[in-house]
Amino acid sequence: MKKEKIIVLLSVLTDVIGFGIVIPILPFYVTEFGASAVMVTLLFAVFSFFSFLSAPLLGAWSDRIGRRPVFLISVASTAIG
Repeated sequence: MKKEKIIVLLSVLTDVIGFGIVIPILPFYVTEFGASAVMVTLLFAVFSFFSFLSAPLLGAWSDRIGRRPVFLISVASTAIG
């Protein structure tokens, strides 16, 4: 397998593992701060909504400026978040 594919796969794997760890513990973690079940639902809904909105935008940018820069920006923004 090419080096570039391995880097992409490891980046996506890291993102998916991070998301898979956050989803099960987020309701318990957020309730420690006094948030309700509605707030947890809103957190997931907002994340899903903006993922839905940003996918076409990122696709258009990747067609315009290239997939690698968009991928690097996406990974960097995920790391900052």
